[in-house]
Amino acid sequence: MSSEKNRWMEGRDCADLACACGKDPVDFVCDLLAEEKLAVTKISIYGSEQVLEKVLRHSQATVGSDGIFVGRPHPRLYGSYPRYFKAFVREKKLLSLPEAVRKVTSFPAQILGLKERGALQAGFWADMVLLDPESVADTATYEEPEGYPKGIPYVFVNGQLVVEDGQFTGALPGYVLRK
Repeated sequence: MSSEKNRWMEGRDCADLACACGKDPVDFVCDLLAEEKLAVTKISIYGSEQVLEKVLRHSQATVGSDGIFVGRPHPRLYGSYPRYFKAFVREKKLLSLPEAVRKVTSFPAQILGLKERGALQAGFWADMVLLDPESVADTATYEEPEGYPKGIPYVFVNGQLVVEDGQFTGALPGYVLRK
């Protein structure tokens, strides 16, 4: 939120906020956007978990996150991928581990035309996430959105170690990829 007046709403559910304000959810969202001059990073009245599961099982589906690192981030900024592996691979068994990995690595790289990315292969950039499929889990919440995930001890970006023993090293070797 750009105004101090509405900061208390950050991290809260729109439907709950609309109810607390005595407004219809659509009216609440429109009023908030107008008041904030559209400077709101996320508004959500979440949909169906069953729809999400159906989409994820589709052979042409990939996984991504639109988490934005500004102000108080949405928990998905830190938790999307750990939650994906925990919920849809380990707990619900909707996807095998190899298929789940493909949906976040080689398949999106192929779709986006990113050369030398998305696979562990000679001559490719060494972008690697080492995770424990039995313990990977998100810890980010609306109350504490910057919680580092569990079960991801090491991350390498362009061959450089950026997470060691689950802690950020401070290294920032990544850059924007342009086609």
